[in-house]
Amino acid sequence: MREALRAELLKTRSGYAMLGLFAYAIASPAILLCAGPSLDELTSLGDRAATRTVFGAAASCMVAAMFLGSYVVTREYYYKSVLRAFLQHGRTRVFVAKALTAVVGGLSAGAIGVAAWAFGTWAVLCTQGLSPVVDGQLWGAAAGTVWGSGLAGLWGASVAWIIRGYYPTTAVVLLFPLAVEFPLLLNAPEVARFLPGGALAGLAQIPVKGLLPAPESALLFLLWTAVATVAARRLVQRREAV
Repeated sequence: MREALRAELLKTRSGYAMLGLFAYAIASPAILLCAGPSLDELTSLGDRAATRTVFGAAASCMVAAMFLGSYVVTREYYYKSVLRAFLQHGRTRVFVAKALTAVVGGLSAGAIGVAAWAFGTWAVLCTQGLSPVVDGQLWGAAAGTVWGSGLAGLWGASVAWIIRGYYPTTAVVLLFPLAVEFPLLLNAPEVARFLPGGALAGLAQIPVKGLLPAPESALLFLLWTAVATVAARRLVQRREAV
């Protein structure tokens, strides 16, 4: 098990792909903020509400974490090396090692993205003549985003085991949250809150009315992740017989 995990972590550290994913985690909050409502309304919210609104864009780091987790698996199928990995370490060890690597990678992406966007939040608020307010709610949102990123990494890896193909998996873990769940979050949160992306948004405590509270959102996404992980494990046992 230790050797399989070491091999997966080494793959993650080598090459430029992961650097690109971490760069996306850093840039994604700014991209999301630009795609949202106009910043001109921030001044009418007050310092506290404006801080939470701008910092809430850090939740997009969890989408980057999903993609990172999926890439841990899909790169094996892309380069046709999955059977070799199974032969070297065994199916169970590879599955568990990739799951742990996806969680670690997701946590890293979340922590880096949140830390970077803390400075981004300060910069955006200053341009609007506002002062950042750091309180318990903001710390809770930051912690929820980082923890949610770890779970999102595992979710992405599980989805990748189920789908296997690089491009269709990318469409599910990267495009679906941005093209479907994000618009639903803004226009129909009572529906979006039950989807994986909506559960993560609730866990990150983004200031959108209609989302489930953070504890319920965490339990819901844990359920989504558990179902996907169990399904992925069974499919790997059936399809990837070695």
